[in-house]
Formats: sequence, C-alpha cells, structure tokens
Amino acid sequence: MAYEEQKTEELVIPEGATEVILSYVRKKAVDWDAEKIMSRVRDAAQIYETVAASIPDYDLERRGNDGGWSPLDCIRHAAEVNTGTISRVTAVLNSGALPTDPSPVVPAKRDDVVVMHQNAISQLSEAGDMNGESTELEIAWEHPFLGNLNWKEWLLTVRVHCLDHAQQTQDIHSALPEQGTI
Repeated sequence: MAYEEQKTEELVIPEGATEVILSYVRKKAVDWDAEKIMSRVRDAAQIYETVAASIPDYDLERRGNDGGWSPLDCIRHAAEVNTGTISRVTAVLNSGALPTDPSPVVPAKRDDVVVMHQNAISQLSEAGDMNGESTELEIAWEHPFLGNLNWKEWLLTVRVHCLDHAQQTQDIHSALPEQGTI
C-alpha cells in the first residue's frame, strides 16, 4: 500500500496513550519556558533526523511481512505532520492567527524529507516572541486526538512525535527480513 493511501487510514493510538501524552504536554507547557521547550524539540528532531539518515537506502521502501509502513513511510509521515504543525505555530507567533495553508507537500526522497524537516525546525528560531506571555497562548486549535492545544502544547507534540516515529522507524527497520529473503 502506498504512503499516500496509508496516511489516510485511521491511526490507532494505544489505549491510555492519549491521556499520558495530553498530561505531559499540558504540564510541560506550564513548567517549561519557550527556550527549554525549543531545546527539547530541537534535541528530539535531531534524534528523528539521525534515525532517518541511518536507514540504508536498500531498506527505505521495504515492508515487513505484515505489509505495514516502510521506514520511508514513517519518515515522511513524521516530517509532514511536524512541518505542518510548525507552520501553524510560527503563524500564530508571527501574526496571532492560524494560517489557512494546506498541509506541506512531502518530497519523495529521504534526504529531501530530512532537509524539509530541518528547515521547519530552523523556522521556529525566527518566529515571534516565544517568551512573551501574550494572547497567543489563548489561541488554541484542534489536535485530532488531544483536543484543543495552544502553541506551546503543539510544540511539545512535535517533540513527542519526533521521538515516537524515530523509535517506530528503528522498529520497522529492525523487523525487516534480511535482504533477499522476501
């Protein structure tokens, strides 16, 4: 099944995970200032990007016996969601309003996907006043599983998303049969 078809399938979140993630992002958004949040997001993005770059080219599009996602599908998904989230957060910080732009177009090649993700993370450094306690924290928009989140909470979901999909990409790769056995 192609990535474009898979990304529209319903995602299954393990029971109880939604509550754990929501509790984490709400607590850390209050406890951590913007600088600490950004540091943690950058660290998680680095882990995701390192894992993405570590998958051998010959395994990128391979699927296991279960026919699920390939490593590249996972890499592309994470970059698409994170880049879209960062675009919305940046718009809120710069203009105080959510953009109406559609989701980003994700490149086909892994290296281009990683560069797209790196550029999005860098874009955050140029965003508006993250440390101001302005009305931007009052602007919230719907997350498909977690409800309404403000920009700080959304940035923390990027952190969680990077770490989760870095691990998933490694797990998918590790579960692939030895090359030449399928």
